[in-house]
Amino acid sequence: MFKLRLTYLLGCFALAGVAIAARLTQLQVFEASHYRAEADAVIKRRPQTLPFVRGRILDRTGTILAADEPTWDVRVDYGIIAAGQNPDESAVRPYLRSVRTWPRFQGAADDQIIAALKSDVQRTWRELAAFEGVSPGEIEQRRAQIHARVQRIRDIVADYWQFDRPVREEREAHPLIAGLPESRQIEARQAFAEFSWVEVRSSSQRVQPGGAALTHLLGRTAAVDRDTLRDDPDFADPFARYLPDEVHGITGVEWLEERRLRGRRGQLVRDADGRLLEAELVEPINGDDVRLTVRADLQQRLFELLAAATLEHPEVPGGAIVVVHVPTRDVLAMVTYPSYDAADFARSYNALRDDTGTLPLRFRAASNVYAPGSIIKPLVCLAGLNEGKIGLDTRITCEGYLFPDRPDARTSRCWESGDTGVRHRHGPVNVEEALRGSCNVFMYHLGMDLGLESMTTYFHLAGLGSPTGVGLREEATGWNPDPYWMAERDRAVTPGILRLLAMGQGDVMVTPLQAANLMATYAEGQFRPLRIIADRPIGPASFLPATHAHWAAIRNGMYQVVNHPEGTAYKHAYWRNARYALCGKTGSATAPPRPTRYRITTHDGAGAAQTVILPGGSSADARQRFAYEYGRELPDDAVVEPVEFWPPGAAPTDQEAHAWFGGFLQPLDGRGRPDWTRPAPIAFAVLLEYGHSGGGAGGPVGRRVAELLIDVLGPELDPDAPELLARHP
Repeated sequence: MFKLRLTYLLGCFALAGVAIAARLTQLQVFEASHYRAEADAVIKRRPQTLPFVRGRILDRTGTILAADEPTWDVRVDYGIIAAGQNPDESAVRPYLRSVRTWPRFQGAADDQIIAALKSDVQRTWRELAAFEGVSPGEIEQRRAQIHARVQRIRDIVADYWQFDRPVREEREAHPLIAGLPESRQIEARQAFAEFSWVEVRSSSQRVQPGGAALTHLLGRTAAVDRDTLRDDPDFADPFARYLPDEVHGITGVEWLEERRLRGRRGQLVRDADGRLLEAELVEPINGDDVRLTVRADLQQRLFELLAAATLEHPEVPGGAIVVVHVPTRDVLAMVTYPSYDAADFARSYNALRDDTGTLPLRFRAASNVYAPGSIIKPLVCLAGLNEGKIGLDTRITCEGYLFPDRPDARTSRCWESGDTGVRHRHGPVNVEEALRGSCNVFMYHLGMDLGLESMTTYFHLAGLGSPTGVGLREEATGWNPDPYWMAERDRAVTPGILRLLAMGQGDVMVTPLQAANLMATYAEGQFRPLRIIADRPIGPASFLPATHAHWAAIRNGMYQVVNHPEGTAYKHAYWRNARYALCGKTGSATAPPRPTRYRITTHDGAGAAQTVILPGGSSADARQRFAYEYGRELPDDAVVEPVEFWPPGAAPTDQEAHAWFGGFLQPLDGRGRPDWTRPAPIAFAVLLEYGHSGGGAGGPVGRRVAELLIDVLGPELDPDAPELLARHP
């Protein structure tokens, strides 16, 4: 009985073995091709990223100011980048299947192919360097930077998810050579055809057709850095987050509108036979276009005008012009001179950085602050009228000095007639006459009567000390030294301080942007934020507390500045036009010479002094330059002192002056007089650094700006008028 049971059991095992063998034969012989196809179907090739196109920046007429231009990149798979100069077998094994059929590898064993591929990887780096004409060390530096960026991303992802995991960037190819023109992309494909881990892929580079006139406003893009990767708001989205080889806006409008200009990548995936997997296709989304309020043609013409003005005045290193549409506060032009061409930035950076005389890297229109000088006097006079400190008929006598017995006191003197040393004596003047002649003595009395709180309240109402609304990261807010500001800095409020503020000196500081908006406020009687993005809402208006009679006195005074023979700008800025009068205010803002080079003295271990002279716009700049040049921070006992200044040859104790002219174009009535019932359409501000005289240097530029505005915007001063060639073909 036992043997019978054992026979049955063994028979069952035999039958099962036969069945299994039959099934294996079916799977491996008769149905092998079917299951091989099934397996291949689930084997996918490395996903291919579909790039987006960054949005364009347009001017208000639709002219392209910045756009992506098609280029080509030579990219290398990250696995090879990570392997570096000495790849191991794991780095090249993924390519084994795809190269087995190549003629050079037919009949070769796997270990032979792997050895050849490892040699090819080493040759890849040399070929890349030779193709671009750079040293192998440069290519190695780029490789190392990519590897480091991807590792940082992996660290950030691990910190985000609380465990280590591969990241998408490790499956991507990254550019070792970027920005190839169309003419070289075929050459690149041929040069790297034998390397499976190298591909030539379409890409783009940012171009600004308008050149240097718009560079500061448009801003720059640059490769993403560690902070950007760490703080990326789209970090959790694999298609929207920054990749280490991508760029982002870092200045100007490129930074301001980064979220709109940036798009979202797509992806396509193919199976082992190259068939597109439709279900896994992700279409890219291009960035949105951004339209500015500026006119590119006006910006270019004003840039050329400002360049000519600096040539006329060798002591002027640069300046700014800002033009504002009064009803909307659209910025129609925001010009800084000198500037640079964005296309040459990398190549010419060292020279631009070291030019501490003219400072071409400074966005003067938005970033630099200056004492406003006499362009603030209409605002102080308005405060005096509204606060009852003066009336329309109040007269104050100017004998050239507030304190005749102390003629050398800084806040005693009226302005000097030329370089004669003679102080202007205005005699008894009312508010209109004081503005016309820019009488300091009148302002001294008014400033002391108003006091700090009243004066700075009106400064605040006109936007001083606050952002203008354009939103640029470079924008400075200026200084409005109100009582809190003064107390925070432990500054005493003396009569001398009040006299300085009343004439636009001392601690009050403005940008050219703020100065232009101040002119628009004078023209319209209300403050409104500025805007440079056309589809943003117009900012809310806030009226300055003043009667019509008070505003009439202020505007009449500004009209007489340019149009009355005794006006400070009459000789240089008077402008005849059938439809508009130029109303304005000159300003000569006292400023010390600006350091351009510093002497840095350190001591070695033996106590011997070591001295170097480095360019720098400030002591902080000089310290940073020392650290950059010598690879170490300056010791605490180092002596940093300026040795050269702008204007050239100036001594540190000299008193120089910036030249201001601000104004607006007021419509005329049928008799050729200002029609104050009609709004002024355009206001503007001109600044010439170290131009000395607001009337003599700023006035002529102001007149040319007025002429140019009519030429570009047409007789209606319409910011949306067709370009000049379209109006006059």
